[in-house]
Formats: sequence, C-alpha cells, structure tokens
Amino acid sequence: MSDTADTVTVLAVDDQAIFLRTVRSLIAATPGFEQIGEASSGAEALELAAELHPDLVLLDVRMPGMDGLET
Repeated sequence: MSDTADTVTVLAVDDQAIFLRTVRSLIAATPGFEQIGEASSGAEALELAAELHPDLVLLDVRMPGMDGLET
C-alpha cells in the first residue's frame, strides 16, 4: 500500500475521457482513496504503474492497441 496506511492510491486507465472524468470525481469524493495518475492506453498505464506504484489500478478491458487484458 501507499506510504499513508489509511490512503489507497489509484491509477485510472481508459481510452474514454468521460470515464476518466467520472472516476476522478468519484475517487475525489471517496475518503481513503487518492488518484495519483491516469492513462489512456495500456502502454501508458504500464509506464505510470512502474513509476507511481499505485495500490489499485482501475483498468478498462476494451481499449484499442494494447487492451486491458494484455496490459
């Protein structure tokens, strides 16, 4: 988990901007969760996950190119 035991860090991944906006709002309104990044592709998600070390990744299964399952 993150440095603060009470906070779950989240990386959101989706190719649709509306989903990312919705998740950003939901996480911001949820105590104990903090969004530390977002990506719009599988490749970008892998880079950010390696850099940010999130506790949780919300990952779209269907994306063009590298989909969520491949990621």
